[in-house]
Amino acid sequence: MSVAVIISFMSIIIATSVSTTPAFAKRNKAEPVTKTTLQTSPATPAQPVGDAPMVEANAQAIKYVMTSKPSEEKFEQVPMMLSRTLIAGETTTELKNVSYGLRKKAVFGLVPVRVYTIQLLAANPEKLVRTEDGFLASLKDAGPVQLRLTFLRDLPGQKVADSFKEGLEANKITTRSMSPELAAVMSEVASIKKFTKDESFSITAVWNANQVSLLLEDPVQIKTFNGTPALAENILSIWFGKPADSKLKDLKIALIK
Repeated sequence: MSVAVIISFMSIIIATSVSTTPAFAKRNKAEPVTKTTLQTSPATPAQPVGDAPMVEANAQAIKYVMTSKPSEEKFEQVPMMLSRTLIAGETTTELKNVSYGLRKKAVFGLVPVRVYTIQLLAANPEKLVRTEDGFLASLKDAGPVQLRLTFLRDLPGQKVADSFKEGLEANKITTRSMSPELAAVMSEVASIKKFTKDESFSITAVWNANQVSLLLEDPVQIKTFNGTPALAENILSIWFGKPADSKLKDLKIALIK
């Protein structure tokens, strides 16, 4: 066999060897494959729609918790509270009993019916100005304050909201003039399917510098609405401002005495 034939034959063998080598053979001796962790970017805050304010993505909401210390005293067969404790984050505030009364309302302008009992509690009762004209303005200094309503009959939320609306209108606060925060509070009350007999619904105002938090508390949860001090003043004017009817006036007198 000639030298040229031998060289040609050897070239074919080498070429065949290279082409049949597995593509992953070199990785057998390489470093192992590592698992990759996907990194997600922080969510972009939603942009406001129209005039709606944008909520900060990193805003921390205060968690409110309420506990009760019942009294042995009853009013209209409803147990009164000796005190209630408001826990806001790391701050604890005792709300003391101030007064209580009965809300009656005339049906068709004739027969008055019992609607709910209402108890007023405040952190600093000694700062209340117990006059018809001065009581409403003094609630902030006495705060936080709470109105605890215990219903004496089943009522749909819309009916309760309508009653609140009458109280607001008596103080020249109409649907057109109320703030978005107050409108949200009224909408929340109206959305409640039913206020059940013997169950309590509390409205608590917590002032902090130039802001106020209004807490709506039912037997299941507490919902918070934030706004300017006018939010609390408007809501509280239903009971402590200009009365919408004579029965509400009687209740106001009972609460401020």
